Amino acid sequence: MGPNMTLSKPDRDAIARAVQRLRALFEEEFTRQATGRFGLHTDRRGAPSSNGDAPSPEDPEAALRPWVEPVEALSLTPTQVVQRAELVGAIAYLCREGMDGGAAVTRLIREATFTATNQLLAVRVAEAVGVLAQVTAQGRRSSGYREIVRDLFPLLAQDSDEGLWTCIQVWGDELGATVPLLFDRRIPTAAFAPDRTCVDDAIAIINDPAVAVAWGEPEALGWAYQFFNKKDERDQMREESAAPRDSRELAVRNQFFTPRYVVDWLVQNTLGRRLRQAGYDLDLPLLIGEVGGRIPLALEDIRVLDPAVGSGHFLLGCYDLLEQAWKTQRVSPADAAPYILRSLHGIEIDPRASQVAQAVLVLRARRAAPHADLEPPAIATARPLPAAPNVRREVFGKLSANARDVADELNDALEQAATLGSLLKVEQRLDAAFRRALHTPSLTSRMSPPTDSRETLSTPPMRSLSEPMPAPLTGCSPPMPATQCGSWSCANSATT
Repeated sequence: MGPNMTLSKPDRDAIARAVQRLRALFEEEFTRQATGRFGLHTDRRGAPSSNGDAPSPEDPEAALRPWVEPVEALSLTPTQVVQRAELVGAIAYLCREGMDGGAAVTRLIREATFTATNQLLAVRVAEAVGVLAQVTAQGRRSSGYREIVRDLFPLLAQDSDEGLWTCIQVWGDELGATVPLLFDRRIPTAAFAPDRTCVDDAIAIINDPAVAVAWGEPEALGWAYQFFNKKDERDQMREESAAPRDSRELAVRNQFFTPRYVVDWLVQNTLGRRLRQAGYDLDLPLLIGEVGGRIPLALEDIRVLDPAVGSGHFLLGCYDLLEQAWKTQRVSPADAAPYILRSLHGIEIDPRASQVAQAVLVLRARRAAPHADLEPPAIATARPLPAAPNVRREVFGKLSANARDVADELNDALEQAATLGSLLKVEQRLDAAFRRALHTPSLTSRMSPPTDSRETLSTPPMRSLSEPMPAPLTGCSPPMPATQCGSWSCANSATT
C-alpha cells in the first residue's frame, strides 16, 4: 500500500498503553471535578425525593437529587453555575432516555474523557505530520506554545497551567474548522478541563519515547479510538447480557481490530481492481484473479462507501490508493487531496467513531495539502429521532396532518437506526408514506385553502425513493451523496 500505513505491532501496543493511561488520568480528574466542583455523583446519595420522580416548579432537579447536589450548597463562579446547569440538563435528558442519574453522570464523565483524550492526540498527530506548530510535543517549551502565550496572548500565562490546555484547545479549533464535532467546545462536557498536574502528566504520557514516533502517522488516531475501550469492559458487557443492550454496547462489543494486511487485501481487490479496469497503472501486489475488460472511469467521479466505517482504516487505505491513482495522471498529492476527500463516504452507528474517522482522513489530507481548502469526508452517523416524548410531541404537534403522518412513519422506520446502521432499509416505507400523504385528500395540510368537494388533490408523479435523486440528499452533516450502495461487495468498490 505504499509508505503511509506503517504502524507496526510494537507501535500499536505503545499507543494502547498510552491511551489507557490517558483514560485513567482524565477519568480520575473529571470524576473529582464532577463531585467536588459541580456536586454530581455517580452513586446514589440518599432516598428519592418525597414527591417521587415528578419535578416540581420549586425544585425542577428534585428527581435527580440522589445524584445532584443543590446549587445553593456549592461554591461556584457565575460561569460555573451556567456550566453546571448545562450538565444537569444533559443528565436530565439521559434520564428521560432511560438511564438513572448515576449512570448519566458516569456517561458524561466518560464522554468528557473520550473527548479530551482524542483532542489531545489529534493535536499531537497534527503537529507530527506538520499541519500545526508544536504545542504538545515539548509542552511549555514548544514553539507554538511560546508563540501563542508569550507573543499573542500573554494573559494566558496567568492561568493555573500557564495556558497550556487553552493553547491545545486553540489548536483544536484550527482542526475544528473541518472536523467540528470532535472539537466543539459548546457541548456540556466542555465544562470539564484538566488542571495543571493532569495536563503535565498527559503531555508526559504522549511524549514517552516508546510511543512518540507513532504520532507521525494519521492512522494512529484511529488506533487510539479502538484502544479507548477496555477488554474487561467488553467482557463485563457480555457477562451481564447475551445481546447488546444499546447502540453503544453494540459498537463496543463488536469492535474488531482489522490487521493491516486485511485492509490492504480488501482495498486492492475492490477499489484497486476497479481502478486497474479503468486503466490506471497502480502497484497492487495483493491483487488476485483477472482484472477484466477495460471500463473507463474518471477519478473525480469515484465514490467509495464503507457501510461500517469505524475509525476509518479502510477509507484511509482507499485514500492512499486514490492518491497513487492521481499521481499517474500527473496530479500532485496536494492538488488531489480535495478530490480524494470528496470521494470518501462512510456510515457508522457510533458517533465517536464517526468523529475520529473524519479527523483521521482530514489529517491524512492535511499532510499532503496543509494550506488547501478541504471539506471533510461525508461520514454519517445512523441515529433515530429523539426518543423523549415531550420533544416529539412539541415538534410533531406543529405539523399539518399529512406531514405528521409522514413524520410518524419516519420515526417508526428509524427506530432501530442506531442498531442496524446501513442495514436499515427505509425506502419502501417512506415511499409509501409520501404517496399516501400526497394522494389522500383527508391528509392535506390544515393550512391549505378550502376546495370544492368534487376536487381531488393533484400532484405530480412521485419519484420512487429507490431511483437516483437529481440532487444530493440533505439532513445529515456533511450531506451524503445522492446514491449509495449498501452492500459490502459494492460498498468497498463503490464507484458511481
